[in-house]
Amino acid sequence: MTKEEIEAARVKKLKEKKITMKNHQLQLLLRHIGHLNIA
Repeated sequence: MTKEEIEAARVKKLKEKKITMKNHQLQLLLRHIGHLNIA
């Protein structure tokens, strides 16, 4: 692999990690809202 390919793979991984984090926060938020609606 060239330096460019390694860098591209690294950036892709970071982006995927960020998306996963966002999805996780969204799920927590939805769960929180769900609890409020039930109460």
